[in-house]
Order: sequence, then C-alpha cells, then structure tokens
Amino acid sequence: GGGLQTALVVASPSRLRRAALTLRHLQPDVRIFRQLPRVSFDEEQALYARNGIDYLVHLAGELDRIVRYPALGWIAAEPLPSAIAEAHAQLRSAGNHMP
Repeated sequence: GGGLQTALVVASPSRLRRAALTLRHLQPDVRIFRQLPRVSFDEEQALYARNGIDYLVHLAGELDRIVRYPALGWIAAEPLPSAIAEAHAQLRSAGNHMP
C-alpha cells in the first residue's frame, strides 16, 4: 500500500535523537534515516549563546526529555548508552548544568 515508508530526519545534533524517537513513536513502520547539519560543537554552542541559552543546560535537558518522554507517550523508548547515562547521572547529582 501507499503511505509513508521512509523518512529523512534532519535536526541539530542536540535534538536529532529525540526527533527520530518521536517519528518512531508516531510511525513505527517507517524506515528512518538521520542526518546532521554540518556544524561543530563550538558552532552550535556559540549559536545557543547568542540566543542567551547555556548549551550544556540544553544538552542535559535533552537527555532528561529522552528519559522522561517515553513514559508520557510522546516518543519511543530507547535506552541511553551507558557512558551517556553515567555522565548524565553525575551532572544531576552534582547539580551542574541542570535546569
């Protein structure tokens, strides 16, 4: 049949995983390809700084959303890689860069 079969998700590096998980939740049978724009960490951090946003706080918030949103039914569940989960837990316990 017809319908959406393949999708290309293009998003900033900090939002790409959540965007793909949202699509996977809404369209589980669609084959998803992900693509990052050509931007370095420093360029992305500077962009956020120009808008008055602490990029590290934003990154920590994105991890929180990836962990919390599946239970709310907003995105598909996907475990964080262990190194990322450990770093996130350390940031949370230290109170650093957390909203």
